[in-house]
Amino acid sequence: MNLREWPLALFTVFGQTAAGAAVFLLLPLALGFSGVVSADEKAFRLGAAAGIVLLTTLAAGFAFFHLGRPFRAPSALRNIVGSWLSRELILLLVFGLAAAGSALAEWMDLGAAPWLEILTAAAGLVFVFAMARIYTVPAVPDWNSGRTTAAFFSTAFILGSMTAALYASGIPILPIFGRVDLGGLYRIVALIILAAAVPAAYLAAPRFGRWAPKAAPLGFRPDPSWLTIFSVRMNLLSIAAFLWLGALVWPGSFEILGGVALLAALASEIVGRLQFYALPLGL
Repeated sequence: MNLREWPLALFTVFGQTAAGAAVFLLLPLALGFSGVVSADEKAFRLGAAAGIVLLTTLAAGFAFFHLGRPFRAPSALRNIVGSWLSRELILLLVFGLAAAGSALAEWMDLGAAPWLEILTAAAGLVFVFAMARIYTVPAVPDWNSGRTTAAFFSTAFILGSMTAALYASGIPILPIFGRVDLGGLYRIVALIILAAAVPAAYLAAPRFGRWAPKAAPLGFRPDPSWLTIFSVRMNLLSIAAFLWLGALVWPGSFEILGGVALLAALASEIVGRLQFYALPLGL
């Protein structure tokens, strides 16, 4: 694995988690499908938006560590016309600011702002797409396919759906929480996504999937430990799926089993992302 790229790996994983959580938490709120149990709908909407702000801020902080000259970071925003990196950073700002605006509207008792919640979810999805476009380049054959885009959205939907399910069930993994009727539905949706993600990664993950082309530029020497690392990643993701299933079978254990499942899935995605960044180097 390329451990030197840990800030970039954490930036993408946490940024994608925030985008996925925005889709699963904010879109139902904006479209009127929240099914809030308690009268304190404000706490739920505020907590959901504030949690997304927290995740985007955390992701941006990791990205800051990746920069060789952090104080020149604003210069990366100048080339929006020709650079997917500039678009990615601008979309991150739009995504975070839209979530912050939604949280602020609730905090100041201005009422719900569905258009801000829709904008947040949409900006999050486009942000993930922009991330993927940065890496789909001919110079790195293992990256240059739709598998990269699929892998990035997979991370967003796996971790985002699990986060949403825990939060909507009243488990305080985000700053402020309220319980909604959709908590049970989110649990099932997350299980379906996990059940699909395990075989999909096994078959189609860049380079390591059984159906993925093994692109090898001249002089490329892949590290022999790669398959072991990929196995660790797949085992962690499988453990997450089984724990999540167990949490649904025994609802009383959902807080513990669901939380551990989320940690296992998060570890799996981080390992996978570190290995992804090692592909061009053969590390």
